[in-house]
Amino acid sequence: MERPVISVATTMYNSERCITAFLHAMTRVLEEIDCAWEIVVVDDGSSDNSVSVCREIVETDERITLVELSRNFGHEPALLEAMRQTKGDFVFLIDSDLEEPPDTLFEMLDLLREEVTVDVLYGVQKVRRGTIQHTLLGWLSYRVFNRLSGVPIPNDVLTVRLMTRRYVDSLLRYNERTIALAGLFALAGFEQRAIPVEKGYKGYTSYTFAKRVAVFLRYLIIFTSVPANAITATGLATAVFAATYAGYVFGAYWLTTDPVEGWTTLVLLVLFFNGLLLTSVGICAAYLSFIFQEVKGRPVAIVKENGATRSIAPVPRIKERI
Repeated sequence: MERPVISVATTMYNSERCITAFLHAMTRVLEEIDCAWEIVVVDDGSSDNSVSVCREIVETDERITLVELSRNFGHEPALLEAMRQTKGDFVFLIDSDLEEPPDTLFEMLDLLREEVTVDVLYGVQKVRRGTIQHTLLGWLSYRVFNRLSGVPIPNDVLTVRLMTRRYVDSLLRYNERTIALAGLFALAGFEQRAIPVEKGYKGYTSYTFAKRVAVFLRYLIIFTSVPANAITATGLATAVFAATYAGYVFGAYWLTTDPVEGWTTLVLLVLFFNGLLLTSVGICAAYLSFIFQEVKGRPVAIVKENGATRSIAPVPRIKERI
C-alpha cells in the first residue's frame, strides 16, 4: 500500500513573528511520522511581512503551499479555504500562533489508530487562560449557546483537530455564506472524540469584548430560532398583560370613586412598548440580514494566488504610433 498522506491546514494573519517557528515545528513533527505530507498555509490578507517570510520557506520545500486571499475575509472563511485546498487522506487543522502544540498530532494519530470508527478527534482546553473577559465570557458563551441551540458545540473546543477525508469532504458541502464553523463541525455529524489539549496564551488576544458578543449572537441566530420564538412569546404575554390591565383600569373607573391616574402609567407603558418593539424589530432584522447574505451568494473567500504559479498575464505593450 502507498503511504497515507497527511495534510496540515492552517491560516495566518499578521503572523510574521510566529509563522517561521510554526512551520519548522510542524515539519519536525511530520518528519517523525511514516507518511507523505503537505502543509497548506492560507494568508488572510496580512498587512505585515507574513507573506514574504512564508514564501521564503515555501521556496525551499515544495511540500509547503502558500495560498493568498485577495483580502481579509476572517479566520473561519480562511480555515475553510485551507481545508478546501488540501488533498490528503487525513487533514490536521491547527492555528499557526503556536498556542496549540503541533505535537498534538502524535496523540491524535494514536487514538485514531485505536478507534477505527472515529472520523474526528478535536481538542478541548484543559484550562482557560487569559483575562477575566477572555475566560469568563468564553465559558459562559458555550453554556448559554448549548442551552438554547439544537446543535450542541463542545465546551471550550479548540481549532486543532484531526479529520478523515470523508469527513472533510462532507463538511465542505456546506455552502453557507454566514459561517459559524464550530457549529458546522458538529452539524456534519460522524463519530467524533474530544481530547484535552494544553493551550498556551501569548499574552493578548485579537478578540475584544465586542467581537466576542458579536460572534455569540451570530452563532445563536444561525443555529437556533429561540430569539424569534421569544418575540412571539413576549408579544403574547404583553397582550395578556395589556388586556388584564385594561380590565383593571375600566373596573376602577366604573366601580370605584378612585380612578387610576393616567399620566405616569401612560408614559411608562409607551416607553415599555416602544423599547419592546424596537428590540423585536432588531432581532427580526438580524435574521433578515443573514438571509440577505445567503441569498446574494457571494463567495466566502477569494484566492488571489495559489502556490508559486501566478495567474497574472504580462502587461501588453503599446504599439508605436505613426
